Amino acid sequence: MGAVIHPLSPFTLKTGLTTEGLKSISAIRATIKEHELAKSDKQMSMHTRPLRLFVLGARAEAMLPPHVFLQLSYLLPHSPIHVYFVGPECIPSPDQNHSTVSVTSRLVLKFHKNLFRDAIWNFAPFDPYTDVFFLFSPGLGHPLGHPMWQPTVDKLLETKCAVYATGYHEQDIQRDIDVLNEDFGPVMDWLLEPQLNPFRSLKRDFGIRDLREWAIANWGIYAFRGKRYEVQHKTGE
Repeated sequence: MGAVIHPLSPFTLKTGLTTEGLKSISAIRATIKEHELAKSDKQMSMHTRPLRLFVLGARAEAMLPPHVFLQLSYLLPHSPIHVYFVGPECIPSPDQNHSTVSVTSRLVLKFHKNLFRDAIWNFAPFDPYTDVFFLFSPGLGHPLGHPMWQPTVDKLLETKCAVYATGYHEQDIQRDIDVLNEDFGPVMDWLLEPQLNPFRSLKRDFGIRDLREWAIANWGIYAFRGKRYEVQHKTGE
């Protein structure tokens, strides 16, 4: 997450970021700059909006010790950050008895054990200048996952906010890309071309039933967003 939104991100126009992707990430970085300026202006600091990072389909991410997410605060020392873990498998760590955990005064973790498409109005309104979505190896194109994810992606596109997703390997990524193009191509913009993630896990996991099958957490990464402009077709007289 930090590698995506940080001003020194490795994802640039030379490394797969599209023109629409540059517009999208520039909006987030404008807010980060606003946070930096607010540190010396008390009146301005009272009106700063936190960055909202949504992890949808959260599983293991929601069970990490809270202090792990301090890395985000170290990367963005002036930004208030709220991380939302959303999904039916979202279970906070055993030492977390509440749905909201304040790690520091600027870093808050929030847990929602619901499908995003059902709980979307708990988080609205959305703002491309403050909100970013992350789907870690969701399997959008997997035969079993596709029916579950399709309504959620539809809602994500309505927010007009950036959605960054990862995959286990090239085939997993390509399957997601094909499904997104087929289901939502006309109403979607690509922000980051599918590519090898420089911050992927270095651990290779093998299938229990077939050792020829393998997966690497967050092996690849890509991004998309709902189109911000309606396309109007004109017919000739």
